[in-house]
Amino acid sequence: MSKLKKNCSSHMSGERTLFDEGMSDGALDVRMLFRDTISKEIGKSRLSRWQFAAEVSRLSGHELSKDMLDKCTSSNFDYGLRAESLPAILCVLQSLEPARALLAAIGSDVVAPDEGDYLKLMRLEKESARLNDQMSSLRAKLGIRK
Repeated sequence: MSKLKKNCSSHMSGERTLFDEGMSDGALDVRMLFRDTISKEIGKSRLSRWQFAAEVSRLSGHELSKDMLDKCTSSNFDYGLRAESLPAILCVLQSLEPARALLAAIGSDVVAPDEGDYLKLMRLEKESARLNDQMSSLRAKLGIRK
């Protein structure tokens, strides 16, 4: 990889960027955290593990038995949940914590449905500021005063 590609980030703070190339081996291993989070959230819910597995199966359209769920939330890494199951898992748990556990490793988070409009507004304000900067630059280049 060229130096140009490797050093293209203009990130100013000491925080990692989303796609940081300087991460150590295993830095994104979230297996136990994810499994523990799902187990804790199931424990908080009104559903038994059997009911939880049945409801995830119904919503996702693929089979998840209680036995499979137990294996996927154990410390045996030979088993894991399908990524495609995550929306159904979150829906059944009525919790975003499993997704937060996954995204925390890259310094990201999820937006709850009630926060969506705030995020849209922030993005639009950022875009508006960017466009205003471009328009100001063009006016200055053309000698146009506002």
